[in-house]
Amino acid sequence: MAVKISTFATATYGTAGSAFGSIITLNVNPINGKTLNATNYPILAGQLPALAWLTIPAGTALEFTPDGGTTWIQALAGLGSGVWYVDGFTSRIQGGAAGVVNATFIAIKAES
Repeated sequence: MAVKISTFATATYGTAGSAFGSIITLNVNPINGKTLNATNYPILAGQLPALAWLTIPAGTALEFTPDGGTTWIQALAGLGSGVWYVDGFTSRIQGGAAGVVNATFIAIKAES
């Protein structure tokens, strides 16, 4: 099924017709991964669920779980970027040992 990019214009989605939200910087804890949800990242409260462009810094990884958090599978390694569907429950950014680093999240408004 194709994804149709919306033309909604709101305060968080820039100019009329823009499919991209504001650039959001996420602090990644070096010890434990943080699930991408509004509890761990309150700045995402109005963005999730969403397609998102994520840029992951060195020493971190984007992971997903197919079984409610028992198993986490790496989807995107550090120093990478890509589009990911973030529902707020099944994705997380896992930190490395390098101290707190920043990941970039840009929501993409979409309709199916």
